[in-house]
Amino acid sequence: MAASKRDCDELETIKAIIRSLLIADKRPLTLRQFLCEFKSSEGQELPFKQHGFGDPLEFLRSLPDTVCLTQGSNANEFYVRPTVTKDVQHIQNLVSGQKAPKPLVSRPPTRIKHASGLNKVQHVQNLVNNQKTSKPLVSIGGTRLPVALLLEPQNGDFSF
Repeated sequence: MAASKRDCDELETIKAIIRSLLIADKRPLTLRQFLCEFKSSEGQELPFKQHGFGDPLEFLRSLPDTVCLTQGSNANEFYVRPTVTKDVQHIQNLVSGQKAPKPLVSRPPTRIKHASGLNKVQHVQNLVNNQKTSKPLVSIGGTRLPVALLLEPQNGDFSF
């Protein structure tokens, strides 16, 4: 008796997972998409064998209170949708009313300004021009910079 109660509870949990996965997606999923979604979400295959079924389609057909199956144009293609009952109708309405996310738009990178309002190159050039020439200079990439400039942090950090 305890085993059948546990099996019944486990089946109800699986039905709830299936229902939530299907309701969360507005569009009908192919059987293959649904099985991939289940595995991705739950970390395991749909447990149809544990419930005495030979394949996932047979298992899903046994859950008419949870799943509605529709055959596609191909004889081997099936679409899986949630069975909408009074209990889940309000959730279905909320999900169907959601806006689709906007596609990401790539934008050119913004120029990073130094605290002084100048970009890095302008900031370094201003520092070089304002330094006394009596300090030792080092040539980096064709630009002569004071050694002290390379060793001293600007505004508390070492990055420009």
